[in-house]
Amino acid sequence: MIDAQQRRLARLGALSVESRRRVTAPGAARFDRVVRSRQGDTSDSGFEVEVRSIARAGGWRVSDGPLPIRVRPDLVLHADIALLDHPVVLECDGFGFHRDRASFTRDRERWALFQEAGRTIVWVTYDLLDHPTALLDRIATAVGGTAGTPVDPD
Repeated sequence: MIDAQQRRLARLGALSVESRRRVTAPGAARFDRVVRSRQGDTSDSGFEVEVRSIARAGGWRVSDGPLPIRVRPDLVLHADIALLDHPVVLECDGFGFHRDRASFTRDRERWALFQEAGRTIVWVTYDLLDHPTALLDRIATAVGGTAGTPVDPD
């Protein structure tokens, strides 16, 4: 569903209407659960949804979607996931998310700007989804190593 929204093939409002209209169709209940799960969640990928879920299950307060953070007076960047009580961002990085060298480079430049602005980055790769305790340990280590103020969205 996230992919369909990003490609502008589907709008959440239209899917919600369709979900209510087809209550007796096969798979209707499951479709309705998926549509409802997207309401209020602006994640860019299912990967981010899973990482956010693991972080919340570990007791961390995280952004509901990409969070705009002012890194310079003239520049706001969006963190994939931000801890709301600490200057830590979780950046979901998978091999398939980089279509070319330019997108790969843009991510690294973005990360450098987050760090220059005093944010600690926890890089999350797909393999950590199979090891949620390791992900939670990385978050705890990052929080323990920070001495800044909580993320202050623009």
